[in-house]
Amino acid sequence: MAQIRKTQRDWLRMAGFAGLTMLLLLLSGIARAESSPAAWVFDLLKQVNQWQLTGPLDFLPREANALNPVPANNMTARRRIESHQRLTPIYFEPNIGQVAEDVRFLARGPSYTLFLTANETVLALQGKAIIRTQLEGVTRNPEPQIEGLGKLPGISNYFLGNDPAKWRTKVPHYQQVRYADVYPGVDMVYYGNPNQLEHDFIVAPGVDPSVIRLAISGAERVRVNSEGDLVLAVPGGEIVQQAPRIYQMIDGRQEAVAGRYVLRNENLADTGTVQVAVTDPVIEALQVGFEIAQYDAERPLIIDPVLKLDYSTYLGGILNDYGTSIAIDNKGDAYVTGATASINFPITLGAFDSSLVGVKTSDAFVSKFNFSLLPPSLIYSTYLGGIDPNDDKDDISYDIVVDDLQRAYITGTTASVSFPYTPPPYVLPGPGGRAPSGGKDAFIAVLDSTGSSLLFSTHLGGTKDDEGRGIALRQPMGLMVYVAGYTNSTDFPLVSSNPLDALQPRLLGGTDVFVSQIDTGGKLWYSTYLGGDKDDKGMAIARDSHDNVYITGSTKSANFPITGLAFDTTLGGSEDGFIAKIDPDPSKDPRYSLIYSAYLGGSSTDSGTDIAVDSNFHAYVTGVTASSDFPIFPITSNVAQSSYGGNKDAFITKIDPDPTLIGLHSLLYSSYLGGNKADSGASIAVIQETSGAIRTYVTGATASSDFPVTSDAQDDALGGTSDAFIAQISQSGDRWLYVTYLGGDNDDVEESGTGIAANKTSTSNGDDFHVYITGVTDANDFPVTSNAYYPINNNNKDVFVTKLDDLTPATFLITHYYISILGRAPEPAGLLYWQSRIATNPGDDKPVFRDMADFFFNSSEYSIPPILSSSLTSIALSTSASRMQRD
Repeated sequence: MAQIRKTQRDWLRMAGFAGLTMLLLLLSGIARAESSPAAWVFDLLKQVNQWQLTGPLDFLPREANALNPVPANNMTARRRIESHQRLTPIYFEPNIGQVAEDVRFLARGPSYTLFLTANETVLALQGKAIIRTQLEGVTRNPEPQIEGLGKLPGISNYFLGNDPAKWRTKVPHYQQVRYADVYPGVDMVYYGNPNQLEHDFIVAPGVDPSVIRLAISGAERVRVNSEGDLVLAVPGGEIVQQAPRIYQMIDGRQEAVAGRYVLRNENLADTGTVQVAVTDPVIEALQVGFEIAQYDAERPLIIDPVLKLDYSTYLGGILNDYGTSIAIDNKGDAYVTGATASINFPITLGAFDSSLVGVKTSDAFVSKFNFSLLPPSLIYSTYLGGIDPNDDKDDISYDIVVDDLQRAYITGTTASVSFPYTPPPYVLPGPGGRAPSGGKDAFIAVLDSTGSSLLFSTHLGGTKDDEGRGIALRQPMGLMVYVAGYTNSTDFPLVSSNPLDALQPRLLGGTDVFVSQIDTGGKLWYSTYLGGDKDDKGMAIARDSHDNVYITGSTKSANFPITGLAFDTTLGGSEDGFIAKIDPDPSKDPRYSLIYSAYLGGSSTDSGTDIAVDSNFHAYVTGVTASSDFPIFPITSNVAQSSYGGNKDAFITKIDPDPTLIGLHSLLYSSYLGGNKADSGASIAVIQETSGAIRTYVTGATASSDFPVTSDAQDDALGGTSDAFIAQISQSGDRWLYVTYLGGDNDDVEESGTGIAANKTSTSNGDDFHVYITGVTDANDFPVTSNAYYPINNNNKDVFVTKLDDLTPATFLITHYYISILGRAPEPAGLLYWQSRIATNPGDDKPVFRDMADFFFNSSEYSIPPILSSSLTSIALSTSASRMQRD
């Protein structure tokens, strides 16, 4: 996806398409190019700035109609039209006389106009800067067949001047434009949305892709950076087109092919990644081509942009909407939950609850996206809430999990007397489970796979305030649910009134953690308070394969229940995080169900916000700390971030909660994550590779301009008051594999990641990993992809749903000193040899291969760059003494 470097804050994010066709939404901050573009372009711009009507008419404000067109100087009306235009998919108009005759098709965005001629693409940016991309080469077809594909229901009508002979009406709209045989055996296809236009080259079997040549004009300089991205300098900033994604479809799967951009100067010499400076802004001689590694010449080849940001969309209505959690099912579909105050929140036909109940308050929501479809689609979306008599308390869902039958389980809090419960709800104190004083209850609800039926729903609480914050599930079938949260009710439901039936049978402080186990028939199997004499809150829960549960949150209690050998047994400041491991087996004595419990914090305030567990029963916690002495481990440089950034930092801690381990032996690693302003971790996810390695991802919010982003970040600069972030830490916790901001560029916006999930898909080259994030944004330029379900922010705060592909390099973890070299017997020297062959000029008849090799002498981790690991040809490893894994 093309990006614009953030050198000018009044620009919106730019995106583009493969090759060098650079298109996207720009604002008026772009200066004019110094060159004199073709006169017909300016004549055209003058014409289309008079009157234009785009059908259907109900997409426009009322004041825009055939009898009362919107004048060009009515900026308020024009902004309203632009807002409506962003809601519609991109459309391409055939030229039937509404523009200069050289143009075959045209398309418009809010601040650009695109003209497609027989062999040239002209992008007219607001401010009259012009970017041209022209096909070059002796085999170029000067008159390719050009056709519109996917006819859309809308039309355009042009009423230009007072001569009806010049009017053009009922101009059709098309979803795509296809150029057939721009070179022999090479097609181009244009598509996208108003915020992002894209372009693919499709190379037929047996055709040499090196024939593709693109000439650029209108840029001040062009270069290929160290990441392989194509960078064009334009007045006031840069357009960045990410390295091309090149692939073939084999057995229904995309199989990647290595390749890169190649720049050639006026003598057609390869300049590699060297910047080409231009004295004349119109670059006549500079060409861009592609260098492609070996591939199956019997199959078509597709050249497309690399989109680390695989999918991203807004989700919301006219008022405030918040995403709080996201889950992925076994089919790769994503489920998002949170709260909405919008009466027009996108609800699907047949949803369980299609109406927002409160006037001043929020309802919970659940929305399901199908990511196996192209483009991804909203499968279902439903409200979930009731009526609060005082209309001043919200129904909020805080967490979601999904079972193997694609049923969604959520927990949260409600104060509604009419919250939808399945009969009979679990019997709790107070009328309808709601205290007369106006308290709120936790709830548990289960939706079927279509979102149309509520399979189970119950409240969980006493006569005061209770909040469900985390939910976990026993798989398969999801018959047992585990919930954690906090309560200040002295009569929170326990299994029985017998104090011997609970780990902690009564409320000890102002607020205590609760942990409950309930089946979907409404029976309570385990329930306990957990806390000391001050305020304690449970914020998240996870379950391991032995049905133990892990809880994190915060405590202000110096007498919080801590196990004797824990690595931290003392409250460090006014508030600490904590981690607890509980065995809720109802057949065992619940008084001894606390397996492990430790404080997690320094001398200031700290809180755990989320927890995950891997197959080795290791727990991963993220949260926020204001402590400069937060427990960092190892206490050496071998940790991703050992120093406190300032204000508040996020943290990531990995713990082995084995009760037999003494002190720091249970702390596997612990790292800060932050810069000089406020940063917080909100959600953490882990996923296991086939090899057994664990990938760990975190999201949250940062206000730090010096947040430790990596060089391959999707977004390397803070855009607003705060941005969401995504981070991946190495298996040993010694470095960041990937860190990026995620947000818009406006200075006054705030964004936060609140939920993260991950899954993997298997390919012939190994596992592909995908990361899914939700959160909240009030930015109008949050990065969305061309296939976004909803490409604009409706108003105020919106949910965002984002999917990224994990492109971190492969890593081989050597776990033993006795490793063979190319089949020889294991040697004490402990050597490992790997080899990779890379075609450096695959377009020639006799490609030259570059052999890469390395040797390992010690037990260590070693990263292989993606271009090498993707073409790994041999690795020698003692199968009995070592294991290979990707990190």
